[in-house]
Amino acid sequence: MEGLRALLSPLVVLLFGADLPGQPIVELKGHTAPVYAVAFSPEGRYLATAGFDQVIKIWDLRNGTSPRTFSCGSGKILTLAYSPDGRWLSAAGSEGSIQICDVAQGKEKLELPAQEGYVYAVAFSPDGRRLLSCGADGLVRAWDVRDREVCATLGFRGCPLYAVAIASDS
Repeated sequence: MEGLRALLSPLVVLLFGADLPGQPIVELKGHTAPVYAVAFSPEGRYLATAGFDQVIKIWDLRNGTSPRTFSCGSGKILTLAYSPDGRWLSAAGSEGSIQICDVAQGKEKLELPAQEGYVYAVAFSPDGRRLLSCGADGLVRAWDVRDREVCATLGFRGCPLYAVAIASDS
């Protein structure tokens, strides 16, 4: 499913081809509240979606079905990120914590007390050993996923941060 683009509508995720023609290729329906987060699996076969209904749906992009639906945490989900091997999915949002879920089992495996207030973005390092988070408290935290410890903290208090990313060569 190379070149797909996902656009969010209140309760529907629209998938477009690489050239973004006028009509979506697929409409993914099934959430009962606004969808705020999407993440493509590393190999591009699946799309994870989540939002204010506190449910994560894993969509098979070959046929547009959602073979897996599960809860991860108890708050509204604002961000998702797959680990590089596709085994783990991090989810975070209104709780201020990050849940790392086993995608195949659909179960939460660990929780990190990430931020004070909302977590707006998470990103795995290319080797999957580190996870960055940022949020309403204006801090970026780097986590050692295995040890469940903060490795580094940086940012500006009082200025929310909305995005983090890690270059593939880092």
